[in-house]
Amino acid sequence: MDSMFTRSATKHPLFGQLVDLPENQIPSYDDVIKAFYYNQKTVLEISLQERYSILADRVKSVYSKASIRTIEVNSTIIRIRRLMDKVHTLEKYSDAKRTSDTFTEKLNFFKQLFDICTCKCFDSGIRDRNLCTCPLPNKIPLIEWDFWVDQKTVRNMIIGGVDKETTATLEKRQKRKLMKSVWDEAQSKEVEYETEEDIDEDERNTSESNYTSEEETVSVQNRNKYKELCKAVDRCKISNRDTCLIVNAVLKDLSMLSSATILDLSKLRRQRNFWRDTLVEEHMQSNKELCCIGFDGKQDVTLVESFGCRRSKKEHYTIVSYPGNIYIDHVVPESSKAADITKKLMSVIIETNSVESIQGVVCDGTNNNTGKSNGIIRKLEENLGRPLQWLVCLLHCNELPFRRFLAGVDFARITGPSTSTGTISSALEYDPNELPVVNYLPITGKVTDCDKAVKKDLSTDQLYFLKACLAVQRGRQASTDIDFLKKSLLGNISHARWLTKANRILRLYMSREVASEPLRRLFQELDALDQAVVCPVLENNCYFAHAENIFLAAVSDSDMEIRRFSVEQIIRAREKQTNSNIPVRVFDKKDITLNLAATSFINMIDWDQSNVTSPPMLSHLSNDQLTYTHPILLPDVPCHSQAVERTIKDVSAASCKVYGRKSRHGMVLQSKKSRLEIPKIDSKKDFINS
Repeated sequence: MDSMFTRSATKHPLFGQLVDLPENQIPSYDDVIKAFYYNQKTVLEISLQERYSILADRVKSVYSKASIRTIEVNSTIIRIRRLMDKVHTLEKYSDAKRTSDTFTEKLNFFKQLFDICTCKCFDSGIRDRNLCTCPLPNKIPLIEWDFWVDQKTVRNMIIGGVDKETTATLEKRQKRKLMKSVWDEAQSKEVEYETEEDIDEDERNTSESNYTSEEETVSVQNRNKYKELCKAVDRCKISNRDTCLIVNAVLKDLSMLSSATILDLSKLRRQRNFWRDTLVEEHMQSNKELCCIGFDGKQDVTLVESFGCRRSKKEHYTIVSYPGNIYIDHVVPESSKAADITKKLMSVIIETNSVESIQGVVCDGTNNNTGKSNGIIRKLEENLGRPLQWLVCLLHCNELPFRRFLAGVDFARITGPSTSTGTISSALEYDPNELPVVNYLPITGKVTDCDKAVKKDLSTDQLYFLKACLAVQRGRQASTDIDFLKKSLLGNISHARWLTKANRILRLYMSREVASEPLRRLFQELDALDQAVVCPVLENNCYFAHAENIFLAAVSDSDMEIRRFSVEQIIRAREKQTNSNIPVRVFDKKDITLNLAATSFINMIDWDQSNVTSPPMLSHLSNDQLTYTHPILLPDVPCHSQAVERTIKDVSAASCKVYGRKSRHGMVLQSKKSRLEIPKIDSKKDFINS
């Protein structure tokens, strides 16, 4: 149970206090309804179909305790679903109608026994077990008949423990049956078998006819596993019904549609669930002892368990492992509080056996993540009892100075998730790609082009930003990227993603032969007055200027002087931490004295004025190893959370397509595996080479 509920929270307006299914009596309709709602409150994040299936199995287990044969589990699920449909109808009655005799009569119906027994003689008026006309396998055992009559009427008896005397009697009876079957088998071996010549033609034809029938029955079954199909449809988020329509249409075009190849909804549903579950199991086994994790959350429109297709917003936190940018899992915290999120993250760390191996955490710089006392990373450190490397996203940090400067230059005020006031901001609400590219005035800058390998790893917005910066520097005539910029689609404006706004401003500048003064100021090198606007933002988000993160770059630097200086500082910091009584050091950005006039990364902070601590990612190396090992090989951990952002999109897409965390998790894994095997689908060779 994830959390404790008050008595009022587990009370139904029609059926009263909700309780779990009774184990010592055959349940009534009322008991089944209460158990359904009780488990709905306590067992979260499973689909409605899974909930029906679990409840059906539990009801059948109670019948099994009483040695009463029941109908099949699928039929039980259908009865539970119909029962809940009736309840849902009654819940819609107004308060005035609930006082009527008709409503009371309907409510009293639920006091009856939830009967899934195969024997229906009692309902036909038969009260004597010897008069039962049901087939032998469906009959209620003679010793259980009185109990069954009691459950159908007064319901005073309960299912007790093991009756030794009755058990001994049943064992003797079973032994007699076994001995009789052995004797019959021995007698049958003495019978002389008929030869082939003794079998007449009618019997031969009948036998062959029956054999052919069985063979045909097997041949019409669809034995295909559809492994690749399931990956593809999960990647494209196509429904089962649409998939069946497309697959069967293709088979028909190829003249391959038959009883043995046709794909129906049930078959596809089973196979999609099977391959998701298989991949989830493989994924759990292959991702253990993680070195570094990244996380971020988002409010997703999520399919929720309900009578019908309903959606609500739920916060999902996505977890990615580094190195490798591997999606691990996503969790649903009870609230947005740091304590609840930390609890879920710790459960993933424990599940992946990473308590001892984890060294760093990647996230964005929100206070909920980076608070020095109650932030998520701090709480993870307290749970683990040791410090972690704080790898706070530099891409988010880069957006904040631009946001502050634009607000100062344009006098812009945010009025909504994607709208704001100001001359420039208002002009950006329309697509700048619709404007022509003119002979704009080039602006001198220091942006250089990147290698193809670097460009391949850039997102669409980042690649557009790079090419737009180069185009603004070179001018209309000298730039070779104008055609690319014209064809590319600009992302929507979002105050959670300022890079798209920067791209729109660059494209807007290319459409002005004479740019306004505020627009020019956004591109030119900042003077002292403008620097005073953005410097406080840099100082407030200088996580990567912390000594622990500078050390990671310094110990692997090719300059031996920088490396020697960093090793000396680390050894000194370790000695200082050894003498300290604080079990886990406090990571505080205010301990950093930033030097904005630095010409080298090693001089970004004042080493004498800053609180220097040893980096957790180097804790496994002794002082001698730090001094004499060169180069020091560190895990390939990122300085940004871009991999998490990309995976969040997959989780969001899965949230509005399937029910339950397990199904979402399987769909995301299937999507990522399909993209890994077939990265592009532009030509035939993309499929042939996959």
